[in-house]
Amino acid sequence: ALTSNNANALQGLGRASAGTESIRISDGKVFTAGMADKSYRVLHDNISTTNPPAWEVMSLANQQYERHFGTIVLFPNLGGPTGGFQDLVLRIGGDLWTRDFNPLSGTWCNYIDPHYGATKTVEYAYAKKGINDPAWKWQFAPSMAKARANTNATLLPDSTILVTGGKTNVLNELLTTNPVRQTELSNDAPWLWRTLINATVRRGYHSTALLLPSGKVLTAGGEEREKDYEVFQPPYMTNGTVRPVILNAPNTLNMSYGSTYGLEYQALQMGHYIDKVVLMAPGSITHHTDMHARYVELDIDQDVLPPDPPPTNPMIFFKAPPDSKHAPKGYYMLFLVTNPQGSSPKGTPSTATWVKLQ
Repeated sequence: ALTSNNANALQGLGRASAGTESIRISDGKVFTAGMADKSYRVLHDNISTTNPPAWEVMSLANQQYERHFGTIVLFPNLGGPTGGFQDLVLRIGGDLWTRDFNPLSGTWCNYIDPHYGATKTVEYAYAKKGINDPAWKWQFAPSMAKARANTNATLLPDSTILVTGGKTNVLNELLTTNPVRQTELSNDAPWLWRTLINATVRRGYHSTALLLPSGKVLTAGGEEREKDYEVFQPPYMTNGTVRPVILNAPNTLNMSYGSTYGLEYQALQMGHYIDKVVLMAPGSITHHTDMHARYVELDIDQDVLPPDPPPTNPMIFFKAPPDSKHAPKGYYMLFLVTNPQGSSPKGTPSTATWVKLQ
């Protein structure tokens, strides 16, 4: 636990705000992505009164506001364990509170326009970059079609992001008088968005959304819709592409860090193959952010020989994450994802099987 002196180390580095969004990245540090105007990170191992944490503070370059009541997502290794985007964090939508810059003092001043309004903007940062690396800052990604606060973003096993619900009125968080029903999906890096079907009912403050093992997304609740829910089918379930099928898996596959495992799957038609094996953490959402959510691509091992006698079905072999920093211990949904197909540019995922990582 932090002592009062350790906690005071953050005073003056940014205004505190309810619903601070913090996630654990693959070097073991905790990265705070919002809502305050600055981001921080700290290694919390072996903390004591004689060994206080050393907080690292992101520069305020190009950042002129706080982002309240938005949502964040984490990709620990988008593109594979040894390449691609490492510890990529996106923060999506929310309510912007602007700040003013004083050129005489060279400092940011008091807040001049609280509740600037709901935003459709999206930012990204590489959370593990060195503190002096110019890439360790928030940068703008393509914006959504609709501005929205109190929205939910759900990571999908094909590496896309589904955004549901939200509202544009931000002066009263408990009311959803200006709901945003249109669903949006990030289509591809660099996260160009496309609009999908409208939700039937509004989802505002305290609503929730989570990925199901089927690949569908459950949306539910909200301050004014507490007792109902909807289930959304992403495009990979409705575009006619063939989904891979996992065969003969145990009820729960126990996995140890760094070890290799194999699963049988139904043979695919010519030109299709298993391109990725992905772990998705089950939903754990509060205040529109799932701080445990992560999309973890596993290393496919091409050198493992099938068992003797070989099964009648093809097998895919893969390695568990190297340690708990890359994926905390616990239960995950494991999806097999095919190579990109015409109407599925990010591939098509299977229904999940459960694994326990330990």
